[in-house]
Amino acid sequence: MTVRLYFAFAMILGLGLQAKADIEKPVTSTFPFMYNSRMTEAVQVEGVKVVVANYDLIARDFPKQRRAANEPMEAWHARVDEWLVKETGYILKKHARKNETNTPIRTTSETKNAIRPKGYNRAHLISVDDGVMDAKGVGTENPKRVGHGDGLATLGEMIREFLFERLVTRIFDHAGESARTVGNYAVMDYGFDVVHADGSKSRAGYILRQAHVRSPLLNSYIPDNEALRVELLLRKYGISTAGDTFHMPNAYPNVQGTNNRKTTEVLDFGAYVAMPAYKQAISSRIAGAWIIPQTSKHYVAPDQNLAIPLELWGPAGETLDPKMDRPFVWSHELAEAWADGRADRSAVNTHIENLLGPVYKKLTVTTAASCRSAFAIPVTQVPKLPGFFSNLFNDGPKPLN
Repeated sequence: MTVRLYFAFAMILGLGLQAKADIEKPVTSTFPFMYNSRMTEAVQVEGVKVVVANYDLIARDFPKQRRAANEPMEAWHARVDEWLVKETGYILKKHARKNETNTPIRTTSETKNAIRPKGYNRAHLISVDDGVMDAKGVGTENPKRVGHGDGLATLGEMIREFLFERLVTRIFDHAGESARTVGNYAVMDYGFDVVHADGSKSRAGYILRQAHVRSPLLNSYIPDNEALRVELLLRKYGISTAGDTFHMPNAYPNVQGTNNRKTTEVLDFGAYVAMPAYKQAISSRIAGAWIIPQTSKHYVAPDQNLAIPLELWGPAGETLDPKMDRPFVWSHELAEAWADGRADRSAVNTHIENLLGPVYKKLTVTTAASCRSAFAIPVTQVPKLPGFFSNLFNDGPKPLN
């Protein structure tokens, strides 16, 4: 990658001083995960490669990986890539045994301990030189071809995840939001394939994230009031977190996050989707105690001055499904080309720049963006929601006018 291309790419990623929305202080040791977690053994996988990396975020969180004085850009990237592969290129050892969910995995004799907190079905915390990282898509003890039961992730899915985290980061920065994203360090190629239920195959990949402690609520959901505030803010920009429920009568915000009570930190963007309009009432995913109909003053429609371009981020067809939107389809096409040797790091960077570039150009962030802008939604503007158990003693969810 040339120096000129790197600086253009860095601006697209929102690195350095351009982004304030990654976790400011990620977890740096495995100590916080000792409670309610289990220790597992991971085995090193041969042929792991870096697909895309956020070098500036890595350097910020892991001081030993900072660029040395007079170190050429390409040499720095190569050094960090080697470190990422060496420190994180592992999969759950029990998963590495022959199974129906993937093609054979080439492993070495090198093993490493990893921590799986409760609820980590396909992720683990792995110690690295200078700290700890969260890795998603790293296998499960009993692989099955049901949902995420295979414990793996496709490379295309992880590229899409990387894109959406940067997109939400940009929106938070533009809105002067206090909320942050759990930042992604890199997307990695495992070198083997996921085998789907229909027999088709996709290249397997995993994503490296800032280490964090999850919200204690079911599926790491954050409390209703804050989840609704995040959902309403994103809706201004043409995005909903409820993409996995658009086939239902109501839309249920899917805002997962950490246990940070002072600052909202969101993660897992697989259900986020861009759309031209909203047609469903909004309801609580946690308890179903409230509902916001389209007629409510609290219902938010996309602001065309803010909405991200649907020709890049919207549905690829008629169906509103995160697994059928343009970023998902295009990222899987890119992953297929990567696996076949028809795409390289430059092609990946171009893909990311093509999707994020127009958004960054439209949503300009200034140095004053650390203060809340007119686009933010203060807590005081979010309707007061009924209590968790209120619907148990009524005839259904309470409509909010």
